[in-house]
Amino acid sequence: MNPVTAAIIAFTCTFGGAMLGMWLQRVLPPHHLDARSKDTIRVGIGLISAITALVLGLVTASAKSSFDAADAAVEQSATNILALDRTLARYGSETNEIRGALQQALRARIDTIWPPDSSKPVDLDPMRAATGRAAERIAGAIHGLRPRDDSQRELRLRALELAETMLRARWLSVAAAEKSVSVPFF
Repeated sequence: MNPVTAAIIAFTCTFGGAMLGMWLQRVLPPHHLDARSKDTIRVGIGLISAITALVLGLVTASAKSSFDAADAAVEQSATNILALDRTLARYGSETNEIRGALQQALRARIDTIWPPDSSKPVDLDPMRAATGRAAERIAGAIHGLRPRDDSQRELRLRALELAETMLRARWLSVAAAEKSVSVPFF
């Protein structure tokens, strides 16, 4: 739900409730407006306030856990990308082209998530993103490496594992980008 729409709905309900209360004050018989009735209303408002505080606390906790999960995913992805780059560097000079493609793909992904022109909307759809295809090409290029010895064979396997982890992390980041608070709960 759009935040402006939610704010307009909340304002309309609050304003409508105030107007309804003012109308009811004129229409209700006097015995509904005595001290006992007012005390009952105060208790009801206290209950509503407590429930509202509880719900706001739950929403805040949900947003915080969603943020923490996204933060952890970004940190894990950055670690995996650095580990992949270092693994490719240890493999040898034949991976320079793959490392360059990895840097370009990372630059493109950063520009997609945090565009220099922040006024345009961000499209994180992995099916349309060029960075997703670049990651697939990088994994294919790593798979195409021909190791000369056991050390390079192990580094190639480690690089393939990191590339696959990087591809999975891309899908997890898209899944984490979903709304953390459902519309009916809101």
